[in-house]
Amino acid sequence: MTTLTKQGTLVVGDVTHNVNVTANNGELARLNSYITKKVTRQYPDANGGTVEQQEEAYVGNITLENGRRVFEFAQDEDPVPYINTFKEILDEVLGSKKSGK
Repeated sequence: MTTLTKQGTLVVGDVTHNVNVTANNGELARLNSYITKKVTRQYPDANGGTVEQQEEAYVGNITLENGRRVFEFAQDEDPVPYINTFKEILDEVLGSKKSGK
């Protein structure tokens, strides 16, 4: 069996999709997207005030494996935009497979 694994990153606005693709003998075996977004948080400073700091926050994870999609999202996130982007990623992966890329 020949296994091929590729990794990539898709950035849409403040959202980052870290994508891992695994194919066995040319067939998609697993597609995973670990999703984060930039958020601004307030932290106390040494003078009794606060300072803003931008950092990456976990949004969710989507995996397609064995014909099943598994979703996990933070409770306060609307999963629909992330699912739509995952569908676009999947379409691109399957399109690349068909064209031999």
